[in-house]
Amino acid sequence: MKDVKFFLTESDSSITEQDIKKITNYYALGVPAVLGTMFSKLRGKRLSFRERLALTYLGAITGLFDDLFDRWNVDPSRIYMLMDNPSSVKPTNHFERLFKHWYEGKALKQVSDKMAFRDACGPVFEAQKQSLKQLQQHKPSHDDIKEITYYKGGVSLLFYRSALEIQADESEKEAIYEAGALLQLGNDIFDVYKDLQSGVMTLATEAFDIRLLKNEFVGQMHLTISSFYKINRPVRSINSALHILMAGVSRCLVCLDQLQRLQDSGDGSFRPNTYKRKQLICDMEKPVNIFRMVRHHWLIMLTSVAIAKRKKTDELVL
Repeated sequence: MKDVKFFLTESDSSITEQDIKKITNYYALGVPAVLGTMFSKLRGKRLSFRERLALTYLGAITGLFDDLFDRWNVDPSRIYMLMDNPSSVKPTNHFERLFKHWYEGKALKQVSDKMAFRDACGPVFEAQKQSLKQLQQHKPSHDDIKEITYYKGGVSLLFYRSALEIQADESEKEAIYEAGALLQLGNDIFDVYKDLQSGVMTLATEAFDIRLLKNEFVGQMHLTISSFYKINRPVRSINSALHILMAGVSRCLVCLDQLQRLQDSGDGSFRPNTYKRKQLICDMEKPVNIFRMVRHHWLIMLTSVAIAKRKKTDELVL
C-alpha cells in the first residue's frame, strides 16, 4: 500500500515498523478476508470492490484506534471527534495523521450508508472507553469484565457490518453481536500473556480453572450458532458463514486445550502469573495444532448441523 510506505518513510517517531506490520499483516488483511467473507457468505453475494475497500481501511485503523486509547492515552473527547467529525481535528503527530487519513480520506469515502455507519461508531467508542476499566488499578469484578468483553466484541463486529451497502436486519444484527462477543473472548484467551504483561484484566487472566472458562466459551459458541439459524437466510448460506466463523473459533479451542494441559500439569489450579511466555502462547503454526484446529472445526460443524435440525423440528411442532 502506497499509504503505508509514505507514512513509514516520512513519519516522525510516532509510527514504527511494528505498527505498520501489525496493520498490513493482520487487521487490513483479516477484516475483509475473514469477516468480509463471512458477511458475504451469509447474504449469498460477494463483496463489491467498494465494500472490500471499506473493510480493508477500517481494518487498517482498528489497531490505531486501540492505540489512541491504550498507548497514547489520548483524551476520549478528542478521539470521539476524530471519529465523529475528523475534519475538525488537527493531528498532533503522524500517528493521528495516519488514522485520520485512512478513516476520513479512505474508509468513509467507501461506506455507502453513512448514517448507519455513524450510528455504529458511537457504541464502538463507548466500548473502548469502558475497556479502560479492565486495567488492574480499577479492579473490575468478573461480571464487569464479562459485560465489557462481550459488549466490545459485539459492537465492533456490528461496526464492520455497517460498512456494507445493504444493512443487516434485527435477526442478523443479533447473531453478529453474539459472534463478536465470542470472537472477543477468544481474542482474550489468545492474548492472556500479553494482557498479563500490560496489566489488563480479562476473563482469561483472571481464570483459576480453565474448565470454567472453556464452558463459558463453548456456551457462547452455542448461543452464536443458534442465533445464526434464526436469521432469515437459506440454511446453505448460514452454514457457509458459520464455516468461516468457526475456523477462527476452533483456534481458540486449541488454545484452551493447551491452557487446560498446563493447569493439569500443576496443582489443578490455573495460575497465569507463574507460567512462562512459551507456556501461555499458543503457536498455531505447529502441525499438531493445525491438526487439532481442523478436528475442532469439524466437530463444531457437526454441532451446528444438530442445532439446525433441532430448530427445524421445533418449527414443525409449532
